[in-house]
Amino acid sequence: MSEYGNVALLNAVSAAMGAVNTKALGVAIQGSLRSHQLSADQVKGARNGSLGTMCGFQVTNAHCRMTVVEGLAAAVNRILDKVPSEAANDPAARVLSNPGVAFHQL
Repeated sequence: MSEYGNVALLNAVSAAMGAVNTKALGVAIQGSLRSHQLSADQVKGARNGSLGTMCGFQVTNAHCRMTVVEGLAAAVNRILDKVPSEAANDPAARVLSNPGVAFHQL
């Protein structure tokens, strides 16, 4: 979560997600991952949990922006490594992460 006007942080997260998706897909995508058509092999990887793409969403108001990123733990860790904290968590910016939270097929 960050102040709404922290465009540098938003751009850094977007660039890091783009780099992760480019590596996972083998091609840079135009726009969001949602607009990319997966190949048959990529669909297999998505279904078996080996395709390391990232996605997410934002919730904003006039004062703050909450950015949620989702993906395999290794991909999320790459995002955290590429977007360094400028300071410890404070009211202006907070990073929350829990690598223990994962989805499992029942």
